[in-house]
Amino acid sequence: MRNFFFFLVFSLAVVSIQSHASERYIMCYRGHDQLYFIMPQKIASIEKSKAIEYDITYITSKSAADVKMSFYSQKHESLDSVVIAQEVRRYVVDSLNILYVEKDKKGWESRFAFSLDYVFLKDLYSSANSYQVQIYCQGKVYTYMFPKEIWKKEKRELE
Repeated sequence: MRNFFFFLVFSLAVVSIQSHASERYIMCYRGHDQLYFIMPQKIASIEKSKAIEYDITYITSKSAADVKMSFYSQKHESLDSVVIAQEVRRYVVDSLNILYVEKDKKGWESRFAFSLDYVFLKDLYSSANSYQVQIYCQGKVYTYMFPKEIWKKEKRELE
């Protein structure tokens, strides 16, 4: 029991030395790389539909971040593409990796993944203005954007 307690305390000390956490992200070392995980966040819908949820994983040796996103709808809709836009910059993702589509009592959840260029991601968080996420489904466009107050907090936390 005493050895287990020592092992537990030692393990916690090592983890706390090798990682950094906040309300919004976790950073830890992975060999020569750093891994950043932006914890699940919500972005409000402009059209009053349910917010989308996303998380982002970035490893410093890669040129792109991995984004996972959940889209909610009343009926099943096939996802065509995602556009992330901010001011004059646009990033179009037309090759979505659908992870799952599930129906529950309130509607449908589509969980999908895509890669996002790191330079573009960095530019998004360098701007004072929030970005929009537009999800295209069978001819319809659903638009999501951080409210200004939340974007300021999000940006400040990740700088």
